Amino acid sequence: MLLTEGREQLQDFRLRQALAMVSVLLLAGTLGVRMWMLQSHEHDSLAERADRNRTAELPLPGVRGLIYDHRGVVLADNVPSWQLQLVPERITDVEALIAELRVGVSLQPHELQRFHDRRRSNRAFQPIPLKFNLSQDELAWLEVHRDNWPGVRVEATLARRYPLNTGAAHLIGYVGGVTAKDLASDTQDHYRGISHIGKTGIERSYEDMLRPISGTQWVESDARGRRLRELRSSAPTPGWDLHLTLDAELQRTA
Repeated sequence: MLLTEGREQLQDFRLRQALAMVSVLLLAGTLGVRMWMLQSHEHDSLAERADRNRTAELPLPGVRGLIYDHRGVVLADNVPSWQLQLVPERITDVEALIAELRVGVSLQPHELQRFHDRRRSNRAFQPIPLKFNLSQDELAWLEVHRDNWPGVRVEATLARRYPLNTGAAHLIGYVGGVTAKDLASDTQDHYRGISHIGKTGIERSYEDMLRPISGTQWVESDARGRRLRELRSSAPTPGWDLHLTLDAELQRTA
């Protein structure tokens, strides 16, 4: 009886051993087929996707030139600001995302139109400004939620400031967001990384001198577009400063 039980246990062990070997062979075969498919059929597309996930070439904005009166009093300078940017290629549904952003960010029709105009002529995987001069409340709301949205960037930038306010507006002019019309009047590279250009007055007449030349930053990022580290960069060139014959105190008095 003991001999019979031993034979049955041996047969049961051999059966389980055979089933385990068959399972291992099936799994190994499945893995081999999948590896062959990845190497032969999907290699190019996966390599391109992995490269996009690993490195990104981003414009590095320069500093717009300052404007002074003849005594060195500042008439136009740059102050820190925060900008909301989108990378459409990293977003599944841009319109749906914008609808979600409007819950915590005030977006005006002209801002949306400017974004869509810029999007049609923008290079792939380059960030496009959606909202300038974010308020502290908007900035705080985005900091809490933006990890849920691949392709959303909040960047520190510089905004134009005019100490005389409207006192010399007719002469100094002002800057505004780059539009499709602006892009059509010049080459795309001319405005790479630049969100504002001169629209009227001195700002427009001397745009070529005041406008900086953007540098380039190569960064390593994950699949969600979040920066991991900087690989290398080329420094931007700041715009030229202008010294006018205008007297700021005399203008303020007038």
